[in-house]
This record gives sequence, C-alpha cells and structure tokens, in this order.
Amino acid sequence: EYGDCEARISLAKQLLYDLESRQVDWLERASQLNGQLLLLPGDALLCSVLAAFAGPLSEQNRAALVKSIFTLFQGLEIPHNEGANVLTKCLGNQAEIQDWHLFGLPHE
Repeated sequence: EYGDCEARISLAKQLLYDLESRQVDWLERASQLNGQLLLLPGDALLCSVLAAFAGPLSEQNRAALVKSIFTLFQGLEIPHNEGANVLTKCLGNQAEIQDWHLFGLPHE
C-alpha cells in the first residue's frame, strides 16, 4: 500500500514537471489562437460575401471585389487576414480543392 502511494506520488510529480516544462508552448499557442480569434469575424464576413457574390465572376472581377472588400474593411477597421487565400482556407484544405479541380471544377 505504501509503495503504491509512493509510485502515484512519483507519477504525479513527473506529470507536474512535464506540464510545467510545456507552459511556454501552451502560452504561445494560446496567444496564437487569441490572435486568430480576433480575425475570425472579418474572415467569416469576407468568405460569406465571396461565397454569395463571387461565384459567377471572372478571376479578374473576383480579385477586384476582394480588393474593394479589403479597402472597406480597412475603412471600417474590421480585423481580418490579408490575402485572397482566406476563401481557400474557409472552403477547405488544399487537397480537397485539388480534388475539385481534378473533377473538372474551374481553377478560379
């Protein structure tokens, strides 16, 4: 019984040590997630607008729409990720999108 308690205490100490050694990693990851959380509303709004209105547009007109949305976001101080690949991140990963292209969907 005493040996079991000692083993459990030893394991608990090791667990606490391991968790403490990972504290920097956890804090860094939490900071990254908080930064992404701040950008989420703007990114979701951008994806919603593009999904609703950009489908029938040519690649050139779609790029102009994205540029005007980014300008509007800056004027309204809406935080968002920069770059037109935000829609790609919202729709899925690169492998899924590549499969869509293989099945004949346009690259734009």
